[in-house]
Amino acid sequence: MSIEIVKRNRACDAARFTCDQTGDQDFDATEYLDHLHVDFIYPKRDGGRSLHVGLSDVRAADDIRITYDFARDGWKIEQEVLVADSGMSFSKEPREWREAAFIHAWQFERPV
Repeated sequence: MSIEIVKRNRACDAARFTCDQTGDQDFDATEYLDHLHVDFIYPKRDGGRSLHVGLSDVRAADDIRITYDFARDGWKIEQEVLVADSGMSFSKEPREWREAAFIHAWQFERPV
């Protein structure tokens, strides 16, 4: 099951956040100041979860999928592999996602 949360600002631009769910109590999403805060709740349970983020604006951008990689202790960001045909890009079936970035869990920790 997938839940889509749509937040629109005063200019009517939309940021879409889709949380893939595989069980109960998978995530907590709250609005905090000018952004949406999403917490995964025990994401190792039931095979893990991902946050799919897309952009609706005059500038096109590929969607990203964010998951937590417990083996490497950090966030994995993936983009979908698209097929270009006649100047257009399409998803191929089955959908293929490829890692675009990895962010360590405590990358910028500093002493007190």
